[in-house]
Amino acid sequence: MCVVQAKTFTYMRCFFGRNRQKSIEDGCCVYLCGKHHNQSNEAVHFNKELDKELKIKMELKWLEYYNKEIEDFIKRYHRNYL
Repeated sequence: MCVVQAKTFTYMRCFFGRNRQKSIEDGCCVYLCGKHHNQSNEAVHFNKELDKELKIKMELKWLEYYNKEIEDFIKRYHRNYL
């Protein structure tokens, strides 16, 4: 299911570029329908607000799941979205 709207989905890594593989390894991925992935102006690839919202939520989940601190996230992903 799309995490934004219940529809058919695409698997998307929340952190990309040099962090793409880490995103996969750490489970920092979400399922999005085409509308919210890359097929509309609302899509995460074109909507900076949605992109940041997903990154914030994923960072919080990462911190909770791995029982880590923000500094640990920065060390791994070289960025803090909070």
